[in-house]
Amino acid sequence: MCLMKLLNVIFIGMPGCGKTSIGKKYAMLVGRTFLDTDSFVEQCGISIPQIFEKYGEEYFRNKETQAIEMLS
Repeated sequence: MCLMKLLNVIFIGMPGCGKTSIGKKYAMLVGRTFLDTDSFVEQCGISIPQIFEKYGEEYFRNKETQAIEMLS
């Protein structure tokens, strides 16, 4: 079995740098499902900017880490 079918890849970087665009293309290339952690975090009914404003960056980073752990 191809190693790429077994590994998860997580793209990190600054907002707007292309993580989602590259991630979708990469997933298609290796035949994997693309999952967006921001979308997963926002399922609680509040946007990322609102999370930062109301709870701060540390709270968001914790939620982001939980999302990565759950989706992996």
